[in-house]
Amino acid sequence: MERNYKIQSGKVVVEIDEDGNIIKLFDREKKIDFVGGGKAHSGRGLKIWVKEGKLGRDPQGKLSHKFSNVTFEKPIIMVDGSSVHMEKTKETDTLKIDYSIEDDRFKILVELQNTGKRKLKQLEFFFSWDVPPGTNILIPGGKRYLNYVIPPFGRCVTKNLPFKKGFLYIIRKDGNGIKIEFSDLVLYVIYHRGHMCMVGGYTDGKMVEKDKSLKELISMSFCSRKNVYSPVAKKEFIFPEISKDPWFEKRFIHLILYGGRVDLGQFFTILENLRKIGYNGVILGIGKGMKYESYPQVAEKWSYTKNEMKEIRNYIKNLGMEIIPEFPTLGHQNDTNLIKIDRSIVEDPNNPFVYCTSNPKTYQVIFSLLSEIIEIFNPQYFHLTHDEVQHWFSEKRMGICEKCKRKKLWEIYSEDVNRLHNFLKSQNIRMTLWGDMLLDHRKFKICNCNGTIGNIYKAIDLIPKDVLIFDWHYHYYKSYPSLRYFRNKGFEVFPGMSFFKPKAIASFSRYSKKIGINKGAIETTWAIPTVEELPLEPIFIASQIFQNPDYNLGKLKSQAYQFAYYLYNKINR
Repeated sequence: MERNYKIQSGKVVVEIDEDGNIIKLFDREKKIDFVGGGKAHSGRGLKIWVKEGKLGRDPQGKLSHKFSNVTFEKPIIMVDGSSVHMEKTKETDTLKIDYSIEDDRFKILVELQNTGKRKLKQLEFFFSWDVPPGTNILIPGGKRYLNYVIPPFGRCVTKNLPFKKGFLYIIRKDGNGIKIEFSDLVLYVIYHRGHMCMVGGYTDGKMVEKDKSLKELISMSFCSRKNVYSPVAKKEFIFPEISKDPWFEKRFIHLILYGGRVDLGQFFTILENLRKIGYNGVILGIGKGMKYESYPQVAEKWSYTKNEMKEIRNYIKNLGMEIIPEFPTLGHQNDTNLIKIDRSIVEDPNNPFVYCTSNPKTYQVIFSLLSEIIEIFNPQYFHLTHDEVQHWFSEKRMGICEKCKRKKLWEIYSEDVNRLHNFLKSQNIRMTLWGDMLLDHRKFKICNCNGTIGNIYKAIDLIPKDVLIFDWHYHYYKSYPSLRYFRNKGFEVFPGMSFFKPKAIASFSRYSKKIGINKGAIETTWAIPTVEELPLEPIFIASQIFQNPDYNLGKLKSQAYQFAYYLYNKINR
């Protein structure tokens, strides 16, 4: 049973779990709980990471640091009145964390000691506070503060802001808040998506000599600032006309149902409005989100019944929108729950991310589940993913069990694609895949090219040419050479757009137009379909850019904000 440790003063109460994360922080006088309960690793509280890196090249070919988490043992913990001291170890590294309270100020001193050889190290500190709509995050920017206001609708934002000495403020709409001061960071970072908002930063990667250390001091206290929230003026939203001659013929929105249950009424209202702004197709992620008859253990308690799936199907078709069902195959098996059926059908039961292609039962299960989805949707296309099976910077994930480790990774990948392709083709269904595993980052120098480890990218010459490739890239570049590459290899290709960078959506669409790719495009969301979770502004921008890649992006951003508020108010009125 896990144990928590509490320290308190006359004004502040803090609870720390046995991993060293803050899970409760509140002002005893004003009763303001800034964490909202729960564990830090489930999205609330303070999480401290240590990362170890090595010099390498980033996807753009620039020299960069490549960091991975260091996993420490459970700490030794000593409690003394209003302080807690923790020490964690990992081989030659010792992480010391001292938490202390002085009346209304809470301090955290972090020290990473290195007794081994010279290594590149980095400390990261991220706070995931309970921040409702209207909360202001104020970051020192020199002469004035940079302000980010949490809106009530879904927005996916990542902001990297240069570190400036001074307090970082998190202030709620009622004027109550906390201020945080770091001693030695490089960047502040804000990540906001739906209900989750993370604020923090990290130290520069430093070569830490033997018997040297990295240190960071964090100070926090409660504060108050009245009338800080000034919402942007909400103009009346007017739907733009759908182009009679759009550049992309098929304009898909990607939505997932395996991330949690949503109210169907809200879902249908969202779909109706997505149709009104120009989308004419839905890629619908199903995975563990449906109750299957053949293997009921795949489903969660909240999963949709088959009748509910038919209701969703009928609504989308009545809107005149095409449906491509999606079921994650090969990788991302955390979204399918295959391990609940049989532990032998995943490569690593301790990390059930990839299924085993050498076990005949794997395909017995997969084909049964796919057949149930096909029975409901009768699709022309079926999206079987195959993305991020490896990352170019990650440890080996596939080809690790006794049966698979004798094979080349590109053979494992291509054999799986061919087997699934043949299954779908026998039912006159065309297979679609994400394209990242078929790209070598050393060649393309852009993000989302993951086929480097084990040379998986070689599989491109071993899979059928009628597979439709969804080539996804989420960051801004002037060109996206992978589009030409897939086309020159004989594949039809649709660009898959960013869910958080409008500039990347515009650039990718314009490059597609430049080289004559116009059959289809996908706006990804990686969110369940609710207004609180969907990145509504990029969704709107993509809907217009898909029709005319030359739209003025500045004007679209203003319209996108009004659309987001319109849809939020329509559902919550």
